[in-house]
Amino acid sequence: MVVHLLILSKHSRIGSKDHAILLFQQPASSPSLNPIEPVWHKLKAHDKASSFHPLTAEQLI
Repeated sequence: MVVHLLILSKHSRIGSKDHAILLFQQPASSPSLNPIEPVWHKLKAHDKASSFHPLTAEQLI
């Protein structure tokens, strides 16, 4: 599996150069570069602060 991904990555790099596509290198885990992360943080904080925790499907509706 790893070898296959390396080959695919190599073909992607070659193809991107052929079509003048600019690739940016990012760390594998970069939450500071992901715009959805602050939203998840706020949702989790809101959920922790909430006193309502549904126990059944009917309570979710």
